[in-house]
Amino acid sequence: MFLIDFHDKIAYALPMKTLPSPHSLPPRILIFEDDAGMRTLVQRALQGEGYRVRGVESGDEMWDALANAAVDLIILDVMLPAVSGIELCRALCAGYGKSHEGEAPLRQTPVVMLSARGGEGDRVLGLEIGADDYVAKPFSQKKLLARVRAVLRCGQTQMARGFKAGEASFLRLDAGSAPCFSLPPSFTARRRSVRSVSFAFPSSLKSSALISTCFMLSPRAKDR
Repeated sequence: MFLIDFHDKIAYALPMKTLPSPHSLPPRILIFEDDAGMRTLVQRALQGEGYRVRGVESGDEMWDALANAAVDLIILDVMLPAVSGIELCRALCAGYGKSHEGEAPLRQTPVVMLSARGGEGDRVLGLEIGADDYVAKPFSQKKLLARVRAVLRCGQTQMARGFKAGEASFLRLDAGSAPCFSLPPSFTARRRSVRSVSFAFPSSLKSSALISTCFMLSPRAKDR
């Protein structure tokens, strides 16, 4: 973009600086890891990929950081001294914490959990309470970065498709209606209050096609 300056009756084309949109900048990641060495390792790895990264070492610092600025991803250690990462993730999923104007609600922020406890039960618990991924320690830098990219990509895809809390594009989600389709845990975890949905759409549109298109699932639904 250029600005024309007619000073002294001579036209000059002066370039104007355009401020970048916040959404065009690299994703913002918050790391909550009480081990300073591990926190620094993860932070440097993410910064090396161009992400904007902040690190905290306590629950109070985490909530303060989230209150001060929005983030696009939270990396959360499970085994913490004061309060477990499981409880913090559960609080985030329940809507605790400050959301920021112009940003998605905090409860929709993706969470990747890190833990030395890599058993199947631990992984299932983390995912069921709302985490988007669960990475067991020890892990390679390449593996962690790949998981982070995948979670961020999934979140961006959902936002591009118009997903909001409780509704998606021309879908109307009504938790009070009779259930006609059960959502998988990965979806209900991110849309916490919705366990079943009813779809309102034109009769000419088949529900099986609608569900497979929107949710990328093998539909088991009946047209009504």
